[in-house]
Formats: sequence, structure tokens, C-alpha cells
Amino acid sequence: MRSGTLASEVELSAVSYHQAKSDLMKIRNANRDNVRDEKYFNWRYLGRPGGLAPIIVMAHDRQGETVGALALIPHLYWINDALAPVGLLGDISVAEAWRGKRIAQQMMHFLSGLDAVRELRYCMVLPNEAVTRSLQKSGWSDVSRLDRSVRIISIEKELRRRSVPAWLAKILSFGVT
Repeated sequence: MRSGTLASEVELSAVSYHQAKSDLMKIRNANRDNVRDEKYFNWRYLGRPGGLAPIIVMAHDRQGETVGALALIPHLYWINDALAPVGLLGDISVAEAWRGKRIAQQMMHFLSGLDAVRELRYCMVLPNEAVTRSLQKSGWSDVSRLDRSVRIISIEKELRRRSVPAWLAKILSFGVT
């Protein structure tokens, strides 16, 4: 694992999920309305097909308190007729007192220098507006935009189109919008 110190005296390190789990849960839950339990975090970081280990960067202050964390979670995708490891950047958290001090940007820059990241075919993120600027300042760039949309379909009509008898299509689609 790699570690480094920032001018702001924040220590960055790349650690395994098991090393980071309790601190990761604490800082992630501090930034959400819905508190997640250990079962959720085990699923999120370990319960993926392909079994690729998450890449986690932690930021600690001089007293050893966790002030930031982010995770790049590799998934296997089928790209150009072959399995390819693709990292999904997410779970970027900075303690409230440390926000605005470029901690997220520093963690993302640190992440990009890790050997485990270079082994991935691609990395991607679906950022919210709050993290977009930090990503761009850390060397990430837009290669494509995804438009979010919802397509409403009639389940009953779709089932009938697939030759499901009308009476069964009506039952199967009952209560589904």
C-alpha cells in the first residue's frame, strides 16, 4: 500500500477494505441521511461478481482521525468481446470540518498514482456537481455524458406483446406501475 503526507499535514494511504472498514463506515454514515450497517458495506465493497478488491484511499489528520475517504470499486464489464476491469469511483466523503480544504482533490490525485488503478482498463464516475470540479482539478476528464431518464412502459401491454395470455398479463402486471 502507498501512503503520503500533504502540506496540510493530512496523511493519505491506500488500504484494504478490512483495514478501513470501521473508519469507512463512520465517515460514510456521517454524510448520509440513511445510516448503513456492516452488512450493507460488506455487500457494497466485497459482494461483487469477479471478486476484484476495492481500492480505498483514506485521509487522516495528525491525531489519526479519519477526515476523508474514497473508494474505486472495480467491476468486470464485457467490452469489445472480452472481460475488462473497470473502476467505478464513488463514496467520496470528507468530514464537514475539513471541507473546502482540497482533501477530496488530494485523495483523487493520490488515487490516480496507485498501481492498482493503472491495472484497470477504464475508470468512471457519475459525479454530482459538488465533486465534479475536484475531479477535473485532479486530472479526470469528461469523455462522455450520460443523460438520466426514465422510460415508462406498460407492463401488461409488453407481456401481451410477448404472447402472454391477456388474463395472465393482467394478473402479473397488477400493482406494477
